Amino acid sequence: MWFWPFTREKTYKEAGLLNGMTDWHTHILPGVDDGVANMDDAVKTLKQYSHMDIREVWLTPHINVDMPNETDVLRKRFDELQQVYQNFEHSSEHHLVKIHLGGEYMLDSLLLERLCKRDILTLGDDTHLLLQLGIANQPEKLFDKIREIQNVGYVPLLAHPERYLYMSRSDYHTLRKDMGVEFQLNLPSLVGLYGPEAMRRAKMLLEAGYYTYVGSDLHNLHKFYAAITEYKISTKHIELLREIVDSTAK
Repeated sequence: MWFWPFTREKTYKEAGLLNGMTDWHTHILPGVDDGVANMDDAVKTLKQYSHMDIREVWLTPHINVDMPNETDVLRKRFDELQQVYQNFEHSSEHHLVKIHLGGEYMLDSLLLERLCKRDILTLGDDTHLLLQLGIANQPEKLFDKIREIQNVGYVPLLAHPERYLYMSRSDYHTLRKDMGVEFQLNLPSLVGLYGPEAMRRAKMLLEAGYYTYVGSDLHNLHKFYAAITEYKISTKHIELLREIVDSTAK
């Protein structure tokens, strides 16, 4: 079958979208949450990132009342990983991925407590706070709590808004356009790995220009590798993603 070249679908890998990319949301820091379990697997994951030509990655472990990871503990674990990874033998054709420590904060009482202490692991320019909401139900007084984050001086970066199926178009508009909350897309969402409705919303938000960052939300390397090599997306969405990737690559 013959395909018109400007409409042909491609995988993320075929499209070269990972080349030079910064992954802004991962759970690679080992043994601290429900992501990568141990140091060996973390190093293997970073090695695979090098093969995929991802240049930088933010390690953003869960921080919430059920996983109250202390900042000092996370920093110590990050230093351990950095030391092991830098000492790992690399072939000349593959680069060391630059790693950074951040956090993915649930909008709960622990976050509000740490905001008061300014005990926050930020992303990027030291102002972005990666924020997670509950998947099932919208938090009470959501907009008021986000204003509290902003009033302390942080820029909320909402993790995977396409997965919050309780949100209306009006909610998305209020958060992004009226309040200045930034949105981070999970790349697997766009190929349906969180279900058809999350995929539909991901396409809608991408086409509306609402996303400013992209990430893998990697918990398991094999699942992410399947997302980038087995599932195809349209040329239109590839080009929209390329603009985001290029604008946030360092």
